[in-house]
Amino acid sequence: MLKNNLKNQTSPYLEQHKNNPVFWNAWSEDVFETAKKLKKPIFLSIGYASCHWCHVMAHESFEDKETAKIINENFISVKVDREERPDIDLIYQNALALMGEQGGWPLSIFLTPEKKPFWGGTYFPKTSMYGRPSFKSVLMAISNLWYNEIEKIEANITKLIPVLKRISTIKANKSSNKKKIYQESHNTILNFIDFINGGLKGAPKFPHFSIINSLIRKNDSKSSKAWEKTLDKISLGGIYDHIGGGLSRYSVDETWLVPHFEKMLYDNALFIESLAYGFKKKRKLLYENRVKETIQWIKRDMVGEIKCFCSSYDADTPGGHEGDFYVWSENEINTTFKNDSLFFKKNYNVSADGNWENKNILNISNYSDDIFYSSRMIKLRLQLFNLREKRLKPKRDDKILTDWNSLLITSLCEASDVFKISSWLKLAEETYNNLLKNMLDGNNLYHSYNKGKRMHKGTLDDYGFLLYSSSVLYEKTLNIYYKEQFDIILSTLLSEFWDKNDGGFFFTSSSESNLLLRPKVINDGAIINSNTLIAKALNKMSSFDSSNEYFHKANTIANSFFEEVQKGPISHASLLSLYEDIKSNTCIYIIKGKKNSKLYKDFISFFDTIKSYNFTKFNIDSIEKIKLFPSLQNMKKFETSVIVCKNFNCSLPLQSITDLESCLKRLKVII
Repeated sequence: MLKNNLKNQTSPYLEQHKNNPVFWNAWSEDVFETAKKLKKPIFLSIGYASCHWCHVMAHESFEDKETAKIINENFISVKVDREERPDIDLIYQNALALMGEQGGWPLSIFLTPEKKPFWGGTYFPKTSMYGRPSFKSVLMAISNLWYNEIEKIEANITKLIPVLKRISTIKANKSSNKKKIYQESHNTILNFIDFINGGLKGAPKFPHFSIINSLIRKNDSKSSKAWEKTLDKISLGGIYDHIGGGLSRYSVDETWLVPHFEKMLYDNALFIESLAYGFKKKRKLLYENRVKETIQWIKRDMVGEIKCFCSSYDADTPGGHEGDFYVWSENEINTTFKNDSLFFKKNYNVSADGNWENKNILNISNYSDDIFYSSRMIKLRLQLFNLREKRLKPKRDDKILTDWNSLLITSLCEASDVFKISSWLKLAEETYNNLLKNMLDGNNLYHSYNKGKRMHKGTLDDYGFLLYSSSVLYEKTLNIYYKEQFDIILSTLLSEFWDKNDGGFFFTSSSESNLLLRPKVINDGAIINSNTLIAKALNKMSSFDSSNEYFHKANTIANSFFEEVQKGPISHASLLSLYEDIKSNTCIYIIKGKKNSKLYKDFISFFDTIKSYNFTKFNIDSIEKIKLFPSLQNMKKFETSVIVCKNFNCSLPLQSITDLESCLKRLKVII
């Protein structure tokens, strides 16, 4: 342990630290056994490759020989990539919250050799500033406690660990008044909305796509204004890359102007999905173009090994500063565009003083389709893109993650359906197949892949998000292969992750034994929680289940944890959406019939104009596909029609738009 042991790690984040003078170790049981023998505390540092403040702390402290000497003499040091080991990160972020500290990265936390946390924080500066103590002073204080006042640490652990275990293992609870909770929780979310700038009030601002999607499902004017304002401001602000496409992780200000410049695959997958849903409601060309540009960026810049998609781009440029790749001086714009410079500067708010560190983050105050998608402006953006491509790019984290790729697969499917671009569905299918080919070993799913190696057991996010993408692919294609994969993944989920005592799914499998505890997650973070997404997948697939077991399991999850929504609606928005799904439980079958009739095309067009998302829709173009659906087994004729099923009761075949519209209104599928 008396050396840096990160040399052979595949994680780009761990690789960044392999030459530090700190004696880093990857997480392993051997490390904790060594700590027990040496009677030393653990210093656990968790971050990720594209994290700006992780880089800052690394340069200030982990590359500093004097700081490294203090660490090496007093601690056993463990470095974890939170994207490779979200399970470890989850446990210790929860612990930090119980200590009264705000979570984030880098996470700096101190453990006993038994993995029990007793003190922590996030970024600590080299010298005391920002109201934070210097990292050296923290190290010396913790060292003094451990070696001279261990009883204080033991007392802290005695109080902390039982609470940590309790909040990490949420028990099911039945709610007697879900409708009331739903409405009150929805109103609470609206009270937190910034109706001037979009998103939640205050700064920093994160997109919170689970909240956006929950609001899109509603039909009242206040909800509509909330999500539309948010998507507009994100799409026009500096958080969006107007030259290359794609979204940064969050904005440090309340107007979405100044991003934290790292770009994450999961954010952009969720951005695509929300824009597609928003387009279905509002038909804004802005949303369509942002989807196209973001998918273009992903296809151009994010393709990695096994023909799946990489994790992220760094905020910092090698040898430079945060955001250098993305910002512009007025002189650069003048030199590049000459006669068109005034036109470009006016529309993208470029000035001599700049809007961030004397440079300009491009953003739009006054948007119109005619200006920003004119041939003139498209040409100017392309010029700037080609110029920017000559700059030194931020580093890319090349690892492939099962959960994030699964989110992208789902988003590509939804975008393909909304915008009628079949190549996106094809890309989703190719990505899905490449993921299964390389990440699935029998029934065991791996979490990450890099440098020819698949690593780490899959978490609930991996299984759950892949399950949901299987259900969406089956919905869009009716290819039985996706149903077969769905059942295989579900079987593993039920045997390895299901909590037989308290309901819901644990975040880690029953075979993962080297963690402090086994957490369960039902709140949304930057990504929707997997318990909810699994329930949504089960509900979606209930049309193919004659026993209704899928629906009952989805209903169990929804009912078991709905009271948690009351405790924090902001972090449980996906449960509100799940409640809508379960309550509506509507499937629509569009049957082509034997002839390629105009009526079938009219039915398809009709549903393309419907703004509701409270149903699952299947296009059935052959008599063989009728056999897939238990609800359709009594059909006497294969004729062009629509059948609407709600709560397992189905209409007669509807053979006109008028009859269809009347049926949907009567069942409150559309309002």
